[in-house]
Amino acid sequence: MSVSLDTFFLSFTYGGVTTFLPFFAESIQVNSATFFLAYAIALTVTRPIAGKLADRYSGGTIIIPSLIISSVALLILSISGGLTGVILAAVFMELDSEPRNRFFKPLQLVSFLPIKKESRMLLTLLHLI
Repeated sequence: MSVSLDTFFLSFTYGGVTTFLPFFAESIQVNSATFFLAYAIALTVTRPIAGKLADRYSGGTIIIPSLIISSVALLILSISGGLTGVILAAVFMELDSEPRNRFFKPLQLVSFLPIKKESRMLLTLLHLI
């Protein structure tokens, strides 16, 4: 249950930002699609690295920096007055979410399926591919 709660609270910021972003971007005269473009590019770059980090390190080693990076992303977005701040916030949001997702998703899959250990390992491996 704690994995689900952690995922909920850590994902809450992304949901809030994506809801609020179009209005904020309009107020600073920036195209809101720029945030999502920067996020997608950062996702493409960080995904292979995040998988290796999730395999190598424990949960605390990934979650604590993830919380700090998430806070930095929200701080950057809150003081942003232009395009550079929006792009930096998107990159930091992605640097927060991808390692966390790579660590949590296999744990969620394994913890909620009432199946044999060998099958869980196979399902976790299939999820990571």
